Amino acid sequence: MKTRYALYDKEKKLVFGNLNDEDIKILNCPQQKDVTREYRFCKMCSENGEIKIISYDKDIVASSKRINSLALTILNSTGYIIENINCASRKISNDNKKILHNIVSISAHITQDIYSFFEVQDTPYNAEYKDKVKNKLAQHPEKAANLLFLITKHSDSIRDELLAVESIFSEQSNRLNKMQHSVHKVLMHVLYRFKVEFDDKNISCYLQKSDVIGFFDYTTVSSALYHIIGNFAKYTEQGTKISITLSHDNKSLYISINAFSLAINEDEVDKIFGDGYSGKVPSQLRKSGSGIGLFVANKLINANGGKLSVIRDKGETHTVIGIKYQENEFMIKLPQSSG
Repeated sequence: MKTRYALYDKEKKLVFGNLNDEDIKILNCPQQKDVTREYRFCKMCSENGEIKIISYDKDIVASSKRINSLALTILNSTGYIIENINCASRKISNDNKKILHNIVSISAHITQDIYSFFEVQDTPYNAEYKDKVKNKLAQHPEKAANLLFLITKHSDSIRDELLAVESIFSEQSNRLNKMQHSVHKVLMHVLYRFKVEFDDKNISCYLQKSDVIGFFDYTTVSSALYHIIGNFAKYTEQGTKISITLSHDNKSLYISINAFSLAINEDEVDKIFGDGYSGKVPSQLRKSGSGIGLFVANKLINANGGKLSVIRDKGETHTVIGIKYQENEFMIKLPQSSG
């Protein structure tokens, strides 16, 4: 930026500042002229507070009237600036609390799953206890395999929560490692993490075999898919099927995820991708989450040059024990190449 400033409220507390070290040196030097060929600065006070501003913009350097006008405008907006900063701070704090709560919950799930399987008590970890663990693994190989799936899923979930932080508070697209990937392989890696949930709910999952290649960042797209498929794992009707089909045209690939899941109202189609929004039916059933998952998934897909959309109530709708299910489809569009 060619113009930078430090704004203080009437109690001389810093409200906003983006001055660099050289700016501060110039502003704090008593012998320094307020204008040179390179810069112009001014200091101004009012009942709202104080501002120190410096500009290297040639148009502002050429006119004391312009820099004074700009300083006065900012100074008169002190209350509005404080209000917006406080609002943003509260939003960041709430997002941090949600994500921290999710990470703590995931960590607790890992401990609980391990302790439950091994029937951990207040027993010291010695050779005898180590033998008990070995025997337990040998006697229950299928349960042990499921435990590994759960631990892997929970560990990846922590990574995805941290990616959520990055997607919310930074410009992801600047640091993506985009390259070509097999879409089928990426989906398989994500689906394996939900094996236990699918088995528990007797949900079958069909993934179309395909050699479609996409051009995207593996980490962020797999994280987005994790949130989307996790949504289906949570809300799909027990004993039904999730179908995933792949298609493409000259420029883009399309991932269609279709299932009978909790009803999405017509007025929620755009809202479900909003920050902190939970659907009406899941909220009524107390199955709603933090409202971050689809918001993050949408941002990560967008960062990769793609688009996430939902088609609700594609046809058949039915009710089970008073719970309304309908055929819903999530469509993910991603680029096939860098062009």
